[in-house]
Amino acid sequence: MSDVLLETDSRGRISIGRLNTGHDRFLAHTEPDGSIVLTPAVVVPAHQAALMARPDVVDQIRRARANPDALVRRLLPSTDA
Repeated sequence: MSDVLLETDSRGRISIGRLNTGHDRFLAHTEPDGSIVLTPAVVVPAHQAALMARPDVVDQIRRARANPDALVRRLLPSTDA
């Protein structure tokens, strides 16, 4: 991609819409030379992050996704009164 000149508005904001990155959230940091680096990011709920930090759970998820037919199907309890 070629360079695009972006200018700040009166409030110091820059619109990156013209870059068409396909992302809508970024982590940003400033380099010592003043360069601003944007890295695409996603928001992950805390409970999901906690699970993904456990290698045993990640392995179970990988195995389940690789062979969905081996999953045990459970019926929901009836709500008939």
